[in-house]
Amino acid sequence: MYVDKEEIIPVRKELVEQRSIVEEKVSSNPHIAKVERWCKAFRKEKGQLVLDKKNKKQQNIKSFKKDSKFNPRSPVQMKRLILHELKLPISPKIKWKGGIRTENYSFDKRALELYEEEYPMVKDLNTLRSINSMFTGFLDKWETFTGPDSCVHTNYNQDVVLTGRLSSTDPNLQNIPVESTIKRVFSSRYGKDGLILSADYKQIEPRILAGWSEDPAMCEALNNGLDLHRFVAAKIYNVLYDDVTFTQRQLGKRMNLGQIYGQTPEGLAEAANISLEHAKELQIVYFEKFGGIRDFRKKFHMVVRRTGLSYDLFGGTRHLPNAMLTNRMLKERAERQASNYPIQSTANHFCLMGMCKVMDLFKERNLPALVVGTVHDSIIVDFKISHRKQIIEAVREGMLIHNYEDYWKDKPVLMEIDIAIGDNYKELKEVA
Repeated sequence: MYVDKEEIIPVRKELVEQRSIVEEKVSSNPHIAKVERWCKAFRKEKGQLVLDKKNKKQQNIKSFKKDSKFNPRSPVQMKRLILHELKLPISPKIKWKGGIRTENYSFDKRALELYEEEYPMVKDLNTLRSINSMFTGFLDKWETFTGPDSCVHTNYNQDVVLTGRLSSTDPNLQNIPVESTIKRVFSSRYGKDGLILSADYKQIEPRILAGWSEDPAMCEALNNGLDLHRFVAAKIYNVLYDDVTFTQRQLGKRMNLGQIYGQTPEGLAEAANISLEHAKELQIVYFEKFGGIRDFRKKFHMVVRRTGLSYDLFGGTRHLPNAMLTNRMLKERAERQASNYPIQSTANHFCLMGMCKVMDLFKERNLPALVVGTVHDSIIVDFKISHRKQIIEAVREGMLIHNYEDYWKDKPVLMEIDIAIGDNYKELKEVA
């Protein structure tokens, strides 16, 4: 992706200002003051102790520098803030090794975003950490990532994620937040004669799940362009579509994502902050309303129990031998992976095949355009304005090729894409 060097300084300045505003909001919060007082007391109490190098407490003490302010990158301070001050009901992941029980808490963005609406402080923390990652991940070393052509040549890896989905490193361009200012530095190599296009598959994983399982209710919602999470919530709570509350929609979203990622009732209870009993009831109702999805999952569970394998739409397989064991915990985990692999792996194939087809069409038609990146379910194209119409047609044709191939053309749900175009990667506007 081409980097507009003239935008680096104003973008850095804007991010510094954003960070300063958020830091002030965070530091003025009374909960932060309590954490800082706790840090000082902790340091005073433990600072005089001569600890063995192998003592785990030494690592904790190192996270408190003398007279230091609150550090959102400190796991110890974050744990104190989240669990003891804000008292968020986050459950630890329990691990047993050698008969010893350990608890590991996750305070990453995904774990905390559920509480952003109720706790503005949590949203500020996530924003602050996101801005910091933009500095450390790209802005502070952008010159090392760009070549003589002023382009960033990230590394795409296909052997890191088990489903085959591409990951990005040096730098990680897939980790840039959707609304981040930093996206403005990525513009067209054609200068004023060029534009940036982003084409994104619409709800690709739910569409694959609905189309492959042929669940009539889910297919109806997608084909009618309904808000899928609201639709599911309406079915589960037996209310009108327009009467679904924000909280109900959030649970509908958790249920939808749960079916893609093989979520258990325990996982749903933890993610949605509801009781285990309520989570079990919701899952029972969900499978009553969406029987096609229930049967789809059961089919893959039966196959993996018998063969130790799961497969995607194109015959790609994942070995899951633990599904054939008698150990309940290992067996159930393998079964969840068996029903999630087909969806994620097939979605990955769809994205890669669509991207490659678009590249082929650009070459065949001699169009002044390049696919310069891919972020999850989308591709990014740098092209000349003079061929705008032809470029859009080629992108649509290439990415929607699945709708005309034997493996998908007769499915009850077809693929759709959204296309947005702009002067840079940040300022994109949707096109019809």
